[in-house]
Amino acid sequence: MVNPTTLDAAALRTATEPRRLQILELIWERERSVGDIAARVPVSTAAVSQHLSKLRAAGLVRARREGRHRFYQATKEDMGALAIILESFWTDRLQTLKRTAETMERTLQSDPPKSRRHPESKGSET
Repeated sequence: MVNPTTLDAAALRTATEPRRLQILELIWERERSVGDIAARVPVSTAAVSQHLSKLRAAGLVRARREGRHRFYQATKEDMGALAIILESFWTDRLQTLKRTAETMERTLQSDPPKSRRHPESKGSET
């Protein structure tokens, strides 16, 4: 488990590997099975399981067994400072996306695409 008062460097390295960040983002708000996670990332189920094992060993995710399936969810309360950093990271990415979309919308509104004339209407305008 990650101590909330200190940010363990090993846990930070474990969490910030790009594929693990993607997995953490998927299980941030809700619990998911390994198969569900694997269906949403471009790696095999075995690779997802290995990533989840490392995240679990670092105290960053919890697993719950139901029959033959395991369900995983990020343990924000156990992450302490790391949870704040990760949530900020995702919030910043969403804000950047929002600003980009708003800029594109303003650009399109101020400079609408020119209507194209059909070849058969060439020269017929008065």
